[in-house]
Amino acid sequence: MFKNYIVVIVFLCICSCTTDDTIQEPVANIFDGDVELFTQQEVDDFGAMLYTEITGNLILSAQFENPDPISNLSNLSTIEVVGGDLRLTNLFDVPNLDGLQNLTSVSGEVSLYGNSMISSLDTFSNINSTIQSLEIINFREIQSLQGLENISIASGGNLIIEGNDKLASLDAIQDGMPSVMETIRFKEFILDCGPFVDCLPIIPEPQPFTSLAFLSNVNEVDWLRLKGFQGTDLTGLENITSINRLSVWLAPNITNLQELSNVTNDILFLFVSQNDQLETLGGLENIPLVTGGFQAVANPVLTDFCAVQNSVTTLLEEDVEILLNAFNPTQQDIIDGNCSE
Repeated sequence: MFKNYIVVIVFLCICSCTTDDTIQEPVANIFDGDVELFTQQEVDDFGAMLYTEITGNLILSAQFENPDPISNLSNLSTIEVVGGDLRLTNLFDVPNLDGLQNLTSVSGEVSLYGNSMISSLDTFSNINSTIQSLEIINFREIQSLQGLENISIASGGNLIIEGNDKLASLDAIQDGMPSVMETIRFKEFILDCGPFVDCLPIIPEPQPFTSLAFLSNVNEVDWLRLKGFQGTDLTGLENITSINRLSVWLAPNITNLQELSNVTNDILFLFVSQNDQLETLGGLENIPLVTGGFQAVANPVLTDFCAVQNSVTTLLEEDVEILLNAFNPTQQDIIDGNCSE
């Protein structure tokens, strides 16, 4: 009888333990608010608290003349969720993003600014969430956006890609692009003359990507700024039907703007400058009006303005600037049909 009692007690204990193990959930360790870390010691101290979620922003940034700059993110490896922005700013001593590999969700913007050692964004491959904006500026060693495939940009968000002078492809983010965007902005690398670097004369380094196919999901954008684009055409922009501000600047290989022929709304501002091979504004014929300003400056082979003959009719004379092109008609010349040479 005593042995039977022992068997029953052991059985109940085993069942109780098994049940507890089954229903027990890991407890999230949540930091409520924003986190701003400026030194390696601050990173290590915060990492030691083993937080899994930050409800606000996570900001990692360099400070001028900092004796303890951030150089290693590995102690942040428990963080899985950032409820606000993820901002990495001027982390010049950080060689890789190891430590952020367990991030699965960012709800605000992802902003990466200033680094000459990080060559891969693969660390972010577990992030599967919708962010508000994506900004990658002066990350000088990355060659692609591989690692961001599972990120989506929210409707009305921003894409800002500037100064990444080895970036050859943005195709990884194509599936995450929304149909409506606030800003799409590209710009070449120019040395940032700030407190961290001496300002020396430097020739701008273009971003080497040559395809805009990753923008094929976009239908509307408030400001499209293509500066330093190296492709031979604008394939990828054919589905855009609405633009408010358009800048095509220092795009040395395009000859026309045909891929913008589906844009059919009034445009506030149109700026075309320093495009070495641009011969014609063909592609802009379906824009009803340019309402705020039109500038065509220093396009050395541009001779055909007929695509904007109808759209510049209501502009004030002081809002039109046409000079240093191969052909420089006046606003009235264009309206009268004397728009090409």
